[in-house]
Amino acid sequence: MNNNVLHIFKPLIESLSVGSPIQNMLFYSFILFLLLVNIFLVRRKRGALMNPLAVDDEIDTDEKLPSYEYLYQRIKNLEAVNASLKTELLTLGEELELSYNKYDRLNYQLTDILECLELTVSYDEKLWDWSIDPSSGELTLSEYGLRVRGYTPGTKLTWNDALNLVSDDYRKQVETALNISLNTGADFTMVYKIMPINGTRERWVRSFGKMIFRDDGTSLRLEGKFTFTLNEQLLT
Repeated sequence: MNNNVLHIFKPLIESLSVGSPIQNMLFYSFILFLLLVNIFLVRRKRGALMNPLAVDDEIDTDEKLPSYEYLYQRIKNLEAVNASLKTELLTLGEELELSYNKYDRLNYQLTDILECLELTVSYDEKLWDWSIDPSSGELTLSEYGLRVRGYTPGTKLTWNDALNLVSDDYRKQVETALNISLNTGADFTMVYKIMPINGTRERWVRSFGKMIFRDDGTSLRLEGKFTFTLNEQLLT
């Protein structure tokens, strides 16, 4: 009976054998040892995962903190990280807004340059003309000058009418400078912002002029030209 059993399992025993009986015993003892070590490590890792507060690898202290102190420290660390990220986001947001505003201004400037270039090719230099009659206060604008201010061609204006299109921040300065030129004959030069009457976008205008006198020395008209520009404050 025993011989029959040995005869049946003999091929299996021979296939699993690594040498002499002593070698077989040492080899399989070592395999068993490795299995036991593996089981031990797996159980330890599983226990650590079930109790994460038992592992403190973020706080470098000689003594392990109690769990509530560990949680408090973690909360403080997370608050500091959150504050830092919020500051970075605010900084990036401000930089993005500045970049967008700069792009917007440059786009407007490019539009004005292209428009002026097209008009200069299509018309003569009189498209930039303006003049004021000191006796009547009538303002004469070129057809283009009327159009960029939102008026239809042929509109009759006084310089006080056009003054209402000037931004509140510059209206008083422009009015004072015009009065000085009209009353004393001094040259006129100003940079200011206009708000077209038809609601189109605002424009920065540089306007300059000089008084033309009659032969008898009396004032005939204050005449000049205007161009588009950017306020120096926008370039900073």
